[in-house]
Amino acid sequence: MKKLFLIPCVILLLVGCGNKEKQLRERAQELCQYIPDHKLLPEAEQYMTPDFYQALSDAFDAKPDNPMDNEWLYYFVTGNGGSTPVYTIDSLKKQDDTHTIAYVSVQQKWDDGKISEEAPQQHQMEMTLVQNQWLVSDFDGKKQECLDWVAELKRNHASELAAINCYLTNEIGMNYTQGQVCIPCGTVIATDKSNSDDIRVWGDFWVFLYNIAGDTLKTVSGGSHPGLMHVRKNGDRYDVTSFEQTEDGAGNLRSAKQIFGDHFEDFWKVNSDEQLREAERKATTAKYVREHGLPVTCYQDYVWPAVKLQ
Repeated sequence: MKKLFLIPCVILLLVGCGNKEKQLRERAQELCQYIPDHKLLPEAEQYMTPDFYQALSDAFDAKPDNPMDNEWLYYFVTGNGGSTPVYTIDSLKKQDDTHTIAYVSVQQKWDDGKISEEAPQQHQMEMTLVQNQWLVSDFDGKKQECLDWVAELKRNHASELAAINCYLTNEIGMNYTQGQVCIPCGTVIATDKSNSDDIRVWGDFWVFLYNIAGDTLKTVSGGSHPGLMHVRKNGDRYDVTSFEQTEDGAGNLRSAKQIFGDHFEDFWKVNSDEQLREAERKATTAKYVREHGLPVTCYQDYVWPAVKLQ
């Protein structure tokens, strides 16, 4: 009787395991649809772990000196356009209760609906269980590639950015009501380093001057200064030689189009997005506070609520 009783239990256990395997495979198939193919979909954020999405987002948003330098980002699973990836989950390898590797085959479907006759490409998608939901945590090691690439870009731009920040502080910041601290910030839109005697850096530049009150940076003054910085390399040092700045008032849009030229659309996306600007300001301010050892935890613009620094 005991043996007869055990048989249904084993069957139920096997059926349950089979259902879980099927559900995990279906989830993996769904997650594949959000792997970047020439672009990173905004809705992909909810299907990826925060660190993986952030690494991808930073890489796609980065502006290399040569626009072709980030072309590798566009070809995660397809070639140079004209096709749509078709995913097949070949197998799953569960590493533990919260980590699984999906082995994925990808074929190309052309615009006419035909499937490419070339052999399928093999990929690995890492999945992590977060709050009872499986999310993509990596794809073919792209996370580390993105982190390394963005870090390299930042290192390459560090010297000219230091010169620009110095210029914003000493030349632009001096025209404002003074505070105890001047923190320049902004977003570099594009860089042309083809001539070391005239490195051109287009950016949405800002300066903010603060007084320190307790643990808070209290805004005293500041403003926006978009434009084109001309930087010269002198040995190991960089100096700003001139600054083409957009006009205020009625001439602002016209001068911005003239100065930014082919980069105007990229500039406008940044300049017109208040949330993006504030996120950049918060990150830059937090970095400045850490590097200078300031005893503050937030900044505050006049009567507005204080913004916590992380």
